[in-house]
Order: sequence, then structure tokens, then C-alpha cells
Amino acid sequence: MKEGNWTKALAECADPQQAGRFLELLQSTPAGPTVYGFAEEQARVLAALLSGSKALATLLVSHPDWLEVLHLDTLKHARRKQGLQAEVISWLRPLLGARDYAAAYRRVREFKNREMLRLGARDLA
Repeated sequence: MKEGNWTKALAECADPQQAGRFLELLQSTPAGPTVYGFAEEQARVLAALLSGSKALATLLVSHPDWLEVLHLDTLKHARRKQGLQAEVISWLRPLLGARDYAAAYRRVREFKNREMLRLGARDLA
């Protein structure tokens, strides 16, 4: 980990103790090595999320592969309606066509949670 980046990010966030606890949990997941390499701005965004929302921090620790939605490039701009629709339709239509309603519902719930994580990070950053 770039210790200076994380020291600064944790010191400047709203609740350094909470962010530190969730950061330790996140670093113990498969995403740990990725988190270690975060640049200063990326560390600041993640520290803001971890300190600002226990629910979103817990969600991220439960799904460390969702860390990809927190890249600075994806947080800079709001997602367009057409892009959201195209993404959902690409996996929802085949599931509904196969009448796999449980899988369709699970994917919709996952999509909603992932987007909430992205929006929360954007708002808190």
C-alpha cells in the first residue's frame, strides 16, 4: 500500500476510525492488492465512501469485485439512461426468455445495489 496516500485519505475523511475498520476488512478480501495500489485521489474517494456509509461499506466488503465501479473515470460522469437500459436488457431479456425469474430478480437486485454503491461514492466524494 502507498502508506502516505492512505494515511492522508483516512485523516481527511469524515470518520477515520470507521473507514480504517472497513479498509482492513476490504484489504483481507481478494481486492486487497488492488486497494493497496490506489493513487491518492482514488484512496480519498474510497475513504469517503467507507467513512460516510456503513451500509455501502458493508456492501463493498461483501462484494469486493464491485470495486471496479469506483474507478475515478466512471465516477466523473453520470450514467445515461440509454446506457443503463442497454446494460440491463443485455442480461435481462435472456433470463426472462428462459423463464428464470429467480435469476432475473437476483441480477436486478445486484444491478441496483452496484449502482447505489457507485452513486453513493460519487455523492460522498
